[in-house]
Amino acid sequence: MNIKAISIQNPTSYLVACGAKNVENRTWKTDYRGWLYIHSSGGKDYSNIFADDFPEAVDRIQEGSPEDLRILARMAIFNTKLLAHYGVGFNATREECKAAEKAHGFYLRAGCIIGRVRLVDIVKDSHSPWSEAGCNHWILEDAELFDKPIPNVVGRLRLFDVEI
Repeated sequence: MNIKAISIQNPTSYLVACGAKNVENRTWKTDYRGWLYIHSSGGKDYSNIFADDFPEAVDRIQEGSPEDLRILARMAIFNTKLLAHYGVGFNATREECKAAEKAHGFYLRAGCIIGRVRLVDIVKDSHSPWSEAGCNHWILEDAELFDKPIPNVVGRLRLFDVEI
């Protein structure tokens, strides 16, 4: 069975698949509406984004680093949404997070299908905090993060078919 997929860079792919990010910004449109597999692309390891990383990032934000603000926002979302999916609370220690990783085989993996969402519309005027000016806002609903990723999937530009 072929299903449409879209590649999104890690760790943003996990934000989409766990339902924390409800808009994907693209410069292009598609007529397709329906289920999309989320392919996590990129080779960065984000498996260590946990609560005890907050103080250092907060210090750098106070020094005026906008990139650290984005990192801190991702950390907060991972702690409240993604890690909660695996039963790990907001104030979890690194050890508790690592235990959850071991128990569930959870890492912010790349090169695999990690979940799915439903593409319901594409607009220019979404009020989501994830919307970026000048982009097409892909409105996403019904996100599902898979308990076990589908490994060894090569991503592509634009939408592509995946045979599962």
